[in-house]
Amino acid sequence: MFNSGKLFRFIVGIAIAIFFLYFAFKGVKWDVFLSVFLNVNYLYIFLMLLFILLSHLFRALRWKYLLKPVKSDTSFVNFFEATMIGYFVNNIFPRAGEVVKAYTLSNDEKISKASGLASVLLERILDIAFSLFFFGVAMLWNKGIFERHYPWLGQAALFSGLIIGIIFVLILILLIWQDKFVSLLSRFIGIFDRKLAVRFKDVLSSFINGFEAIRHRGVHWQIILLSFLIYLCYIFAAYVALFAFEIERAKIGFFTALVIFVVSTVGFIIPTPGGVGSYHSLITGALVGLYGIKHEVALGYAVLTHGVGYIINGLFGFYFALKKHIKFSISLELRNEK
Repeated sequence: MFNSGKLFRFIVGIAIAIFFLYFAFKGVKWDVFLSVFLNVNYLYIFLMLLFILLSHLFRALRWKYLLKPVKSDTSFVNFFEATMIGYFVNNIFPRAGEVVKAYTLSNDEKISKASGLASVLLERILDIAFSLFFFGVAMLWNKGIFERHYPWLGQAALFSGLIIGIIFVLILILLIWQDKFVSLLSRFIGIFDRKLAVRFKDVLSSFINGFEAIRHRGVHWQIILLSFLIYLCYIFAAYVALFAFEIERAKIGFFTALVIFVVSTVGFIIPTPGGVGSYHSLITGALVGLYGIKHEVALGYAVLTHGVGYIINGLFGFYFALKKHIKFSISLELRNEK
């Protein structure tokens, strides 16, 4: 079914991607740029790919623990497949993959869609929290780089941390006073529509249950450990990929990978399909501006590292979507035809 709102957001996302791609490729010497790929050591790109896939496995396992309080007996395979389908959809429709992955898992595991969506929201909160942690590590490691070149990042990080803290407290309050909160709202809605009040009560209760991992002590250390492992995989993926290119070793180190991680996080926050354009422009600018790496080499790094992740995520997600007989319309309504 046609949905003009989602189509408009899709077009805007493409337009933003084109805008960033223009600046990423502006002034590039095409013969030099193409020759970069002939000199790449693809063994390091393969290692990068392994770290990316490992991060997906850790992410799926973390999601499984996040929903353990809702349903203890679940299949890891279903979580991994839903995760990859989410990446596939995000490659085309920014942010829509989060809804699709929750819907897919709910169908496979017979979990309430509201609980599934809540668990995905909790995932995003954890992602922001751990991104801020590693950003803090990067700042402490070399504060001067960020103060000179990205002075706004510190303020953005503090603001994001404050918002995440407020959201976390609100969720905790919802969990503690769940029954009273749900009852009060359903009574209010019942004044206007009794049937809607009953349905609202069930959906809201299921949604709040999706956050239950916050106070379920049996999964805390697993979630924290897996979150660290996810982000360490991202950083090591960025690190090993640097060695695939002809870059002076004196110019790069593990801190370089930390900076790339921080900058790439900003690139993926910008609503372009799969980070296209925004990732390329920001990563290229960081490598050129901060480390004096040749423009064509920096752009080659951005294109190859993004392209490998984009294609692999897309292929896995597309395969699992076909396997599950899922069809997507332009409005992102899903139909499982099994």
